Amino acid sequence: MMSADLNKTTGHGVYFSGNFEIEEQVSIDLNRKAEYRTYAVSINCGGADGGEPTRYEIRALGYGPLSLALKERFIYFLRGNFFPSNTTDTLKDNFYFEGSDYTMIGSADEFQGDVVDSIGVTGLGIVSKLRHVIEDCVQHLKNKDDVEPLKTIVATVKHTDYHPSYR
Repeated sequence: MMSADLNKTTGHGVYFSGNFEIEEQVSIDLNRKAEYRTYAVSINCGGADGGEPTRYEIRALGYGPLSLALKERFIYFLRGNFFPSNTTDTLKDNFYFEGSDYTMIGSADEFQGDVVDSIGVTGLGIVSKLRHVIEDCVQHLKNKDDVEPLKTIVATVKHTDYHPSYR
């Protein structure tokens, strides 16, 4: 069996879907029929065992007319391609959501749910690293006869995709 070339691009990207709070619109409206609008949003993670909350602020870009612009301080279900910058500056990480295909969940002030760990990630790529983590928060799911603890697989995946601003 041939081993994968980890330096070769895969042609596959990462796709996000989930609930995002629109913290603010960071681009100005140019009053065109349709245009990209950029918003500040965050990916909120609970961390291992839910004990290490982390917030990654990124930029969400959606294309559409002014009538489809998103409102600040509202939560929306969004989906689209994610392009991380692979730097510590997460403000350079871009999420291109489908600007005409979203669902408004409601006002952030009245939202009864939790946006922590609510973003789904799918994608294809080359697995470059695997490790197993034992998390206490999932041990209640194992069968009563199991002796070994349940393990969570953490995978590092190399991916790439078409990026609209680089075309």
